[in-house]
Amino acid sequence: MTNPDRLDISNGASGKREKQEGKCGVSLLVLAVTIPALYVFHLAGWRRTYVVGAVIALYLNIFVLIAQFFMKIPALKALAPTQSEPPFLGTQVVVMLIFIVPGVLAARRF
Repeated sequence: MTNPDRLDISNGASGKREKQEGKCGVSLLVLAVTIPALYVFHLAGWRRTYVVGAVIALYLNIFVLIAQFFMKIPALKALAPTQSEPPFLGTQVVVMLIFIVPGVLAARRF
């Protein structure tokens, strides 16, 4: 018996699940470059790579979180049942801008 309070991606449509897993896979690839920049090269000449990689990886994880919210929270699912409606797309654009602006500033100043 599953716990109804638990956020479980296996209940969603398989196509949506594959897209979300793909985003997480891309996040891991980005981190494969970002982590050595910090721990191997100690940011010597790799500062921008680290900042950009960290921002991209975090954004991709937040993208998946928002997709999960729109799949699992009934009020949000009613607004965007197929995740291609304007409320979902608008939310993703706003979140992307929230990451782009500070990410660019951080890359320039770090």
